Amino acid sequence: MSNLFAFGCSHTYGYGLPDVVQYMTGKEIYPTKFGKNYNFGSKFAWPQLLANKLNLECYNYGCCGANGKEVVWLITQCLQHNMIFNKDTVAILWPAFSRTGIFENDPLCDPSSQVITNRIWADKGNKRSKVFYYSYYNEYDFAIQRWQEIILVDLLCKERGINCYHSTYNKELTPAEVGLKSITKNMNIDFMQGSPWSVDLSADGKHHGPKSNELLASKWFNFIKGISK
Repeated sequence: MSNLFAFGCSHTYGYGLPDVVQYMTGKEIYPTKFGKNYNFGSKFAWPQLLANKLNLECYNYGCCGANGKEVVWLITQCLQHNMIFNKDTVAILWPAFSRTGIFENDPLCDPSSQVITNRIWADKGNKRSKVFYYSYYNEYDFAIQRWQEIILVDLLCKERGINCYHSTYNKELTPAEVGLKSITKNMNIDFMQGSPWSVDLSADGKHHGPKSNELLASKWFNFIKGISK
């Protein structure tokens, strides 16, 4: 049986959904060991619902609070540990392009289990984030970086015969707007913008609820199957 691997942030993980509501205390589960597949997300989140529609085994590697750098790191770890195979499907709901973070080396930690410990968000409010977004952040520059990461992941998957699909959920600059239209023309890209995909909320009052995740799963299914709706 082939597999579906889903990557992204809390909107992929299924933050606040009924079976993972206990992890809303800042003790979310993060993948730190590789070589064996695990399903970290909610069974009510769109990855599991999509896998059911596609008759695939689901492995949800959504990490709450993640940024694009972390998503690339997780996927490359899964690939180099031979966890994703030819004919498997990868679906990535990319986090907000404006998010970033700093990888910090822990000499006591296996390099393959490093995770970003200092995340930088525009709305985080700490000194580092304020300084970064005031002095260094540029939307155009970040969009180029994020699309370069997406292109890298797409190429890594396709050279291994892995079906790879991408989407954003924020209104981001498109490849064409940053001069990458010709590079991305063969990529499968969708954009989940607008309110039709949010009809209810999870326990935190901010993330998609069960019904919204059902709609997202249907949208992903139609996208993967090439159905226009």
